[in-house]
Amino acid sequence: MRARNIFAVARRERIALFRNPASFIFLGAFAFLCGIFFFYLGEFFLVRQATCRSLFELLPFFLSVFTAAAAMRAFAEEERAGVLDHLRTLPLTEPELVAGKFLTIFLLALTALGTTLPIPAIVLSLGRPDPGEILAGYLGLILLASAMTAIGLWASSRTSSQVTAFILAAVVNFLLLMLDAEGLLRWFPGKAKEAVRLLAFSPHYEALSRGVLDLSDLLYFAGVTLFFLVLTGLSLRARRGHSREESEFDRTAFGALVFVNLLLVVLLTRSFFLRADLTSDRRFTPAAVTRSVLRNLEDPVLVRVFLSESNLPSEMRNLPRDIRDLLGEFAARSRGKLHFTLLDPASDPEVAGEAERAGIPSVPTGVARGERMEVANVYAGMEIIFRSTKKSIPRIDPSRLEYDLVQTLRKAIGENLPLVVLESSGKDHSPFNDLDTLRRFLEMENTIRSLSLNSETLPTEAAAVLVPEPTRLDTGAWRQLSAYRSRGGKIVFFTDGGGPIGQPLPDQKTRKELAVFGASPETGTVLDASCEILQVPHQRGNFRIFIPMEVPAFVRVPPEQLADHPITRGLEVLRFPWTVSYRKVPKPGRTFTVLARSSPRAELSFLPPAVTSPASIPDPPRKGRARTLALLAEEGTGAAAFVGSAWSVSDALFRGADPSWMVPNLLFIANLVDHFTTGGKMTALRTKIPTERALDASLTEGRIAFYKLLGTLFSPLLVLLLGGLVYARRPR
Repeated sequence: MRARNIFAVARRERIALFRNPASFIFLGAFAFLCGIFFFYLGEFFLVRQATCRSLFELLPFFLSVFTAAAAMRAFAEEERAGVLDHLRTLPLTEPELVAGKFLTIFLLALTALGTTLPIPAIVLSLGRPDPGEILAGYLGLILLASAMTAIGLWASSRTSSQVTAFILAAVVNFLLLMLDAEGLLRWFPGKAKEAVRLLAFSPHYEALSRGVLDLSDLLYFAGVTLFFLVLTGLSLRARRGHSREESEFDRTAFGALVFVNLLLVVLLTRSFFLRADLTSDRRFTPAAVTRSVLRNLEDPVLVRVFLSESNLPSEMRNLPRDIRDLLGEFAARSRGKLHFTLLDPASDPEVAGEAERAGIPSVPTGVARGERMEVANVYAGMEIIFRSTKKSIPRIDPSRLEYDLVQTLRKAIGENLPLVVLESSGKDHSPFNDLDTLRRFLEMENTIRSLSLNSETLPTEAAAVLVPEPTRLDTGAWRQLSAYRSRGGKIVFFTDGGGPIGQPLPDQKTRKELAVFGASPETGTVLDASCEILQVPHQRGNFRIFIPMEVPAFVRVPPEQLADHPITRGLEVLRFPWTVSYRKVPKPGRTFTVLARSSPRAELSFLPPAVTSPASIPDPPRKGRARTLALLAEEGTGAAAFVGSAWSVSDALFRGADPSWMVPNLLFIANLVDHFTTGGKMTALRTKIPTERALDASLTEGRIAFYKLLGTLFSPLLVLLLGGLVYARRPR
């Protein structure tokens, strides 16, 4: 092929196309409809999220019609008018003719996409959309437009009727867009479903529209474009009539083309995998533990999502899309082992019954229906099926979807979880040793085993040991812990600085034993000016009332007093009630990390303050110094962590307080244990929170109306103005 001939054809077609006023009317109508559907018929201002995803979901269907209409006259009209016969007398080959016309119509499709650019510009002015998502989305649209343009040219080459060419191209475009729909896939047997799904536009385009660039998707669109362009050339040669040698060449070329496309399909279905997450927060890059779980799947896993898409409230409208995005990434990285389906219980009573049997209940939720509110039963859960094992997530939390899914998946496939020993020598003696909530929390990621080191042997396979009350340990127990740490073991020691009813402080023997592991508790309970306000009981005559008071022994540790360390990064306020402070015990090869410290206005009280009456509460300190409340001491492969308040994770204390106070403390201990058992893999997953991209909160109804009009009318009016200028300056 000669580039000069290709560009000559493209220039001829471009001049004819853009001097035709109908082209500008067509472009203006395309831009107007995009604005109408995005701003008025869509839910952009209802959901109030700065994203263009709804635009990228809409444009493929508009492009299906646009490219079919733009290409319908490319060969059909010229064949009917005899122009093709004239072109065949020129020194011009069919591939050059096809390539020149393709460039022109593809340029028109790109111009149509350019008319939608004011929409992301408006979104950018109203919030902080993800630029990577927008760039990848438009790249996906460009590739889709390329493939659909090639299909339109092929359809036009098959007939002399423009209407027939338009209908044929639009049907093929829509068929390839909808080929992966459940209603169509159910007609194909098992493994054929995956092959058919890979032939559809949607799976390859949707990955790009959410910001994920996959080499296999680029190869797919390039293959589809090349396939239909070659078919167009062969169709033109067949209509012209040719010799036996040319027929042999055509068959050889077509055979080679089919082989190349089959090879691409094989590559797509095998372990050929190269993806890049273009989103700014890398939200579609699974954590290391997620990739490990998916990579090690030996048998197929089915994820059934029960979601009432038709009844979702406005704040949950993006949930189906987010679930499809995440599960789509999981499916791609599982090498075909993970499959998922979304079911709507609201539209099918049988599906609702399956959800209930799976342990996924419906929750009455307020849903807006026009201008009135209604209560609807909303299902939002999922079931994971692996072999004969079924595990459920009763309620989907969008902020921790990947974490919940991976945890449930690990349990479903029977993955061996780390063994964490919970030392229980003081279980029957201490009120603050009520750690049932902590145990349940840790069991989500670990196997927990309670045992008394005073009478039982520490298992060699233990990944970590939690010691809630070291004062109850005897000499033999301390000896076991020392030997365990010397073998590379990890231990978490909890001590306490008394309690609300005046429990004793750690004794001299306990402080001496803890010093061997890297830290020694200071004598006294920490009183801090940064403290919580509690309801303190007070007796007035025959009445008992509660008075809100600052309790300095209930230490409050905000994020700025936490270390910049994976264990504490992203945590909210920690609470250390009746805590001791620690001093480091240096040793060659031993390193320390202060995980949590008090405010600079903290002091020690040698008499643990009880909370029995307002008179028993000391005033907050006015001076003092910052004190270490949680410390990490690492030595070789072994490590010990020291938490100054066992009350910080005790059900006995928090049962009567705000339940939300305990959650950051539980996360802190879970991160600490995960740091010891997996090197922080689950912590990285647990703290992976999608970036919030809400619209400007100050948006008024007047501004919303203005932006709707601007986004809907700007591009159409600009296109029509340019069309009028071109028409006015056309040669007479």
